[in-house]
Amino acid sequence: MRIQTILSTGWSAEYIQVPAVFFEFGWNLYLPQGMNSVVLSVVAFIYQGYSKSEIFLYMEQEAEKLAIQPFPLAEAQKKQIHHHLFLREQWCESILVRSDLSYPTTVKEMIQLLIDIGILIEVKHREKTYLDLILKPFPRPEESLSLTPEEMIKQ
Repeated sequence: MRIQTILSTGWSAEYIQVPAVFFEFGWNLYLPQGMNSVVLSVVAFIYQGYSKSEIFLYMEQEAEKLAIQPFPLAEAQKKQIHHHLFLREQWCESILVRSDLSYPTTVKEMIQLLIDIGILIEVKHREKTYLDLILKPFPRPEESLSLTPEEMIKQ
C-alpha cells in the first residue's frame, strides 16, 4: 500500500482537524496531556506550508502565548497536586520509557515524539525539512509502543 500523507494527497476540507483515526486507535489515551492540541496545531502549520524549523519556532511562541506546556510531572509528584492527572501522566511516561522514548517536557519534544512514533514524518524538499502527517496507513499504538495486553485497546 502506498503511504498517503497530507502533503502527498492534498486536502479539501473547509476546516483543519486531527484525523479521526488518531482517536479511533486510542493515541489520545497513550500520549501525554496536551498532545491532541499539539497535533492539531502542527497539522495547521503543515497545511500552511511551514518548514519543520518554522513549526518549532511558531509552536514555541504559541506555547508561551497560550501557556501550553507539557504536564509538569516531576513538579506534580513533589507537590502531589492533581493526583488523578499525575497518575495518568505517570502511566503515559512508563509506557514511553518502556518503549525507549522520553516523556516530553517541551513543545519541541512533543513534536519530536510524534515523529518518533510515526504519526509525523520528515520530508526534505528544496534544502528544507518539512513535517507531514501520515494519513494511510495511520500508525497504531502497538506498532510504536511497548504495550502490555492489558494496555491494548480492543477494537
